[in-house]
Amino acid sequence: ELLKVRGLLSLAAGFRYEDGPGFNYEITPRASALIIVPETDIGLRLSYGKGIRAAARDELYHPVAGNENLKPERSKNYEAGLKFPIFNQRLWAEATFFILQLENLIDKDYNHIPALFSNIGKAEIRGAELELQFTITNELSGNVGYTRLLTEDKETGEHLPLRPNYKWIADLMYKPSDRLT
Repeated sequence: ELLKVRGLLSLAAGFRYEDGPGFNYEITPRASALIIVPETDIGLRLSYGKGIRAAARDELYHPVAGNENLKPERSKNYEAGLKFPIFNQRLWAEATFFILQLENLIDKDYNHIPALFSNIGKAEIRGAELELQFTITNELSGNVGYTRLLTEDKETGEHLPLRPNYKWIADLMYKPSDRLT
């Protein structure tokens, strides 16, 4: 945490120093801010970050789909979120909006038979996540979430394959003791 002002504002910044196949000594920054509205516990979160990912071993050397010429995937991520209590802090709602911009996205190219891993020049994934987190008892809690994704291959204008447009999740957690969940 870089800066904290009376529990109202929290700023964080950091970076990763990366060295891997296809890239040497790169710095990937990340910064975020959290603002808490007094007496309401409503939180507003903003963040920005960059990333880099080398191709996985399977993407490079798979006997059928592998491609040893893959370039590292690069990304920029922007997020804004709002979290607020609904019922005596036993029920929380959270909404997050995000944009993920990708360069050299590593994905399967279905224009080849069989499909091969390849780089997509530029792609974008935009979306929204909505989540309800609830506490039933001190031992029992859970959440329900929904994600809406809009994906685009910026070169072709087409939807990115194998990514869902909609996703639902539900979790129920039981914690009978501090050491067991």
